Amino acid sequence: MDVVPYFAERVFVLHHGKLEADGSPEEIFNDPELLRKAHLKLPRVAEVFEMLQQEGIDVDIQITAETARDEILRIIGSVHQKAGMK
Repeated sequence: MDVVPYFAERVFVLHHGKLEADGSPEEIFNDPELLRKAHLKLPRVAEVFEMLQQEGIDVDIQITAETARDEILRIIGSVHQKAGMK
Protein backbone atom coordinates (compact mmCIF):
# COMPACT_ATOMS: atom_id res chain seq x y z
CA MET A 1 0.00 0.00 0.00
CA ASP A 2 2.97 2.32 0.51
CA VAL A 3 3.49 2.86 -3.23
CA VAL A 4 -0.16 3.37 -4.20
CA PRO A 5 -0.20 7.14 -3.46
CA TYR A 6 2.82 7.63 -5.70
CA PHE A 7 1.46 5.81 -8.75
CA ALA A 8 -2.34 5.84 -8.62
CA GLU A 9 -4.64 8.70 -9.46
CA ARG A 10 -7.70 6.63 -8.63
CA VAL A 11 -8.19 3.77 -6.17
CA PHE A 12 -10.92 1.16 -6.02
CA VAL A 13 -11.61 -0.77 -2.81
CA LEU A 14 -13.28 -4.14 -3.22
CA HIS A 15 -14.58 -6.31 -0.40
CA HIS A 16 -15.94 -9.77 -1.18
CA GLY A 17 -16.25 -8.76 -4.83
CA LYS A 18 -18.31 -5.67 -4.04
CA LEU A 19 -17.08 -2.16 -4.83
CA GLU A 20 -16.87 -0.39 -1.47
CA ALA A 21 -15.15 2.83 -2.56
CA ASP A 22 -13.78 4.67 -5.56
CA GLY A 23 -11.71 7.81 -5.18
CA SER A 24 -8.34 9.49 -5.12
CA PRO A 25 -5.64 7.97 -2.90
CA GLU A 26 -6.14 10.89 -0.49
CA GLU A 27 -9.87 10.21 -0.22
CA ILE A 28 -9.45 6.46 0.22
CA PHE A 29 -6.55 6.53 2.68
CA ASN A 30 -8.24 9.16 4.85
CA ASP A 31 -10.86 6.53 5.73
CA PRO A 32 -8.94 3.95 7.79
CA GLU A 33 -12.12 2.12 8.81
CA LEU A 34 -13.04 1.53 5.17
CA LEU A 35 -9.65 -0.05 4.56
CA ARG A 36 -9.85 -2.21 7.67
CA LYS A 37 -13.29 -3.43 6.63
CA ALA A 38 -11.74 -4.55 3.32
CA HIS A 39 -8.77 -6.12 5.20
CA LEU A 40 -6.33 -3.58 3.75
CA LYS A 41 -3.64 -1.61 5.53
CA LEU A 42 -2.90 2.07 5.47
CA PRO A 43 0.43 3.19 4.03
CA ARG A 44 2.95 3.25 6.89
CA VAL A 45 3.15 7.04 6.76
CA ALA A 46 -0.62 7.22 7.24
CA GLU A 47 -0.44 4.77 10.16
CA VAL A 48 1.88 7.16 12.00
CA PHE A 49 -0.50 10.08 11.48
CA GLU A 50 -3.45 7.97 12.59
CA MET A 51 -1.54 7.16 15.81
CA LEU A 52 -0.90 10.88 16.34
CA GLN A 53 -4.64 11.54 15.96
CA GLN A 54 -5.37 8.83 18.52
CA GLU A 55 -3.05 10.67 20.91
CA GLY A 56 -5.18 13.78 20.47
CA ILE A 57 -2.82 15.63 18.16
CA ASP A 58 -4.61 17.74 15.56
CA VAL A 59 -3.14 16.41 12.31
CA ASP A 60 -4.51 15.34 8.97
CA ILE A 61 -3.63 11.84 7.80
CA GLN A 62 -0.82 12.05 5.27
CA ILE A 63 -0.06 9.35 2.71
CA THR A 64 3.34 10.29 1.27
CA ALA A 65 6.66 11.23 2.82
CA GLU A 66 6.50 14.64 1.15
CA THR A 67 3.08 15.59 2.52
CA ALA A 68 4.06 14.13 5.91
CA ARG A 69 7.09 16.43 5.99
CA ASP A 70 4.89 19.44 5.23
CA GLU A 71 2.39 18.50 7.95
CA ILE A 72 5.16 17.94 10.51
CA LEU A 73 6.70 21.32 9.67
CA ARG A 74 3.25 22.91 10.06
CA ILE A 75 2.88 21.33 13.50
CA ILE A 76 6.37 22.40 14.58
CA GLY A 77 5.68 25.95 13.37
CA SER A 78 2.40 26.00 15.29
CA VAL A 79 4.10 24.81 18.49
CA HIS A 80 6.87 27.38 18.11
CA GLN A 81 4.31 30.13 17.46
CA LYS A 82 2.36 29.21 20.60
CA ALA A 83 5.58 29.19 22.61
CA GLY A 84 6.67 32.55 21.19
CA MET A 85 9.69 31.02 19.45
CA LYS A 86 10.97 31.72 15.94
